[in-house]
Amino acid sequence: MVAELLAKGWHVEDSSIVAPNGSIWFSTDSPWVGDLADFLDRMRGRLSRIAGHGWMYTDTEEHAGVFADTASLVEVLELLIGA
Repeated sequence: MVAELLAKGWHVEDSSIVAPNGSIWFSTDSPWVGDLADFLDRMRGRLSRIAGHGWMYTDTEEHAGVFADTASLVEVLELLIGA
């Protein structure tokens, strides 16, 4: 999963892999433990909520960054599980 995230523009800081806009990060040792399909479903839900709640952000650039980070994670998860 780390290599796929790096290919999407994520970067390593200390012992974490960090999304391009810094809104999501995981440990490089164990980015995700558990069912990837379940995680994908939850991240798709997060993406939908972010898209529908842009009004909650006072900074449109921050909203776009959070959306982009989550979208790139969803893309990697879809690639990994073939969804």
